[in-house]
Amino acid sequence: MSNIPLESGLYFVRLVGEEMAPVIKHRQNCIWVNSANSKYGLSLNLRRRFSDYCGTFGKDRVRFDVVLLNEAPRVLEQKLDFHFRKYRMRSPSGRLNEWLEGIDPEDALQEIREICSELPDRSVVATLPAKTPSSTSPMTMHKRERVFTPDDILKAARYLDAHGMTEQALTEIHHSKLQRYQDTYDYFSKISSFRGTTNSIYAARLDYIMRGHMSGGNFADLVPQVLEQFPHSN
Repeated sequence: MSNIPLESGLYFVRLVGEEMAPVIKHRQNCIWVNSANSKYGLSLNLRRRFSDYCGTFGKDRVRFDVVLLNEAPRVLEQKLDFHFRKYRMRSPSGRLNEWLEGIDPEDALQEIREICSELPDRSVVATLPAKTPSSTSPMTMHKRERVFTPDDILKAARYLDAHGMTEQALTEIHHSKLQRYQDTYDYFSKISSFRGTTNSIYAARLDYIMRGHMSGGNFADLVPQVLEQFPHSN
């Protein structure tokens, strides 16, 4: 549970096992779901939302994926509601719900990631060195000109740490010696801005890998890719 960030964002949840369970604990007159169903949603506190689902279904049954961190726009939720309209379940009162049926959860998650990859990047534009990407796929069309802050580094590092990127990989994208996640947390939680471009490049690399992983990429491909896209400045 500690791997789920305390931040806001878009999540995707599904269950393990074929046994049907009510989506509201101890209530019979509601939607019932099992492993054939899945749900997307926005939350201001992803870890608390995960805890809520564990309380309803039991921790061993809950599979919880963080799809998008921080300030997932409401327009995204509306877009997902429309996209999945034919799969959305209705409550006994007739209200459409975000729980889905009739679509494989893995397919639903992939479609959500594709929709998220098409979101415009609303970052502030600034000058940051990077090479032109050789591909126009959503994963490589990351905005490479942007103002980053220490908070961006902390957010991306927590995500990558929680999703299993090794400290060896973290060291590869860092600009000096062996780098542990705790080193990154300790240093960047104490400063409010960057001096020079070195840490901005580190931030861009972390952010690129985080976004690529959210879009379905894997760390083995993303790490060498980001080193080419964001070389050290001379």
